[in-house]
Amino acid sequence: MGEALKLARIGLEKGELPIGAVVVLNNEIIAAAHTMEKSEGRLLVHADLLALEFADKIRPISGKRHEAILYVTRYPFGALSDWARTIATLQSPLTHY
Repeated sequence: MGEALKLARIGLEKGELPIGAVVVLNNEIIAAAHTMEKSEGRLLVHADLLALEFADKIRPISGKRHEAILYVTRYPFGALSDWARTIATLQSPLTHY
């Protein structure tokens, strides 16, 4: 979760919503991201979605997806609940929303 918080701070410094996410498989961070809605000019570039997309591109984990852990600083998009075990905060510890 510490790495996800670092990414959230980076996003906040860039004017984004302060949400960070990392994907861990076998105790190794295999992907990480922060929300990029403003910089990308579109809505579906949430930290959780980006981190999972990057993880799948770097190391396809389709057969091991339930072994992966998604750490995200704000509760993720609902459809991800079946994708990976999720550890999340319910509100941003950086901005309290």
